[in-house]
Amino acid sequence: ERHRPPVKTEIDIYQQESSRETVIDVFCQNHLGVLHTITRALAAEGLSISLAKISTQGDRVADGFYVTDVASGKKVTDPGRLRSIERTMREAIDRATA
Repeated sequence: ERHRPPVKTEIDIYQQESSRETVIDVFCQNHLGVLHTITRALAAEGLSISLAKISTQGDRVADGFYVTDVASGKKVTDPGRLRSIERTMREAIDRATA
């Protein structure tokens, strides 16, 4: 097995990129099941994915998701909820790569 340099997990959430959806960009270490881990965390937060842009750059995942709240069908704007989404995603990715 070859040496892989670690990739820092980054989760960026944008409101200005879309008028209807919240945009979440995820950068992390590539591993088996990473897309499942990310989408499961989004579902656990009550989000529906409208559009996903999936990319792998060597050992680095660069995925973008356009999401809405399942209950309201609208973008997520509450700062507390956005922090919860980021925390849930980061914890899920960290568990999967530990």
